[in-house]
Amino acid sequence: MKQFISGRELIQKSGVQEFEIIRLIKAGIRPYDNCGRKISISDLGFEISKYCEELYDARGKIACGVISPPSVHMSPEEFALTLEDTCTELEKFRNSMYARGWENLELPPYNDLAQEILSILVDALYRISDIPDSISLEADGIGVIDGKDGRKIGSLQKRINTFPEILKTMVYAVELCMNKAQEGLKVTREELEKALKKRKPNMETAEFEQIRTAIDEAFPGRFLKGPGRPKKTEEEC
Repeated sequence: MKQFISGRELIQKSGVQEFEIIRLIKAGIRPYDNCGRKISISDLGFEISKYCEELYDARGKIACGVISPPSVHMSPEEFALTLEDTCTELEKFRNSMYARGWENLELPPYNDLAQEILSILVDALYRISDIPDSISLEADGIGVIDGKDGRKIGSLQKRINTFPEILKTMVYAVELCMNKAQEGLKVTREELEKALKKRKPNMETAEFEQIRTAIDEAFPGRFLKGPGRPKKTEEEC
């Protein structure tokens, strides 16, 4: 089963803009590189440090007259001082970013550097199991759950509480439906009944109907496939 989703795929299926990957990270998902290793806050801080090194290098060359400042309204000394102030500001931002952590992640205040950081996060991979409840895996994509969906989940949880003896079976049924949904498929009544009775051979029909109805009412048309059109009899043909 698929364990990771790329940042670009996550953005595409959730219908958000690239910069909103920050909001999803704040919600609990964490970036991984192509080798399956976690990307740390320090990795982002390293990009800021590299950016500052480039500015310090440019400041030195301008101060020595090797290159001219891009602004005709500033002397080399003034522009060099501006670059130094920018580096100081970015170094403070980097250190505060370390302290804030992923939960309070913000992009740097300079567009070109912010785009570099954003590119790292968009190109990263994200573990599907880390996706929190605020983000829904659906058959037709991934989307952030709105208030209406939240109420449906609450309704499902209330229904589960009314029959705790079949809670494990209920959880198994939901996992089965969500796994199918990740493949873009829905579960038929027959498939669900066969899978649940394989797990619990003595399951009563009433118990199966409770589970099926709870899922269908909480997520109508999302996970469970309808009965379809009845077959024609020979007389009708």
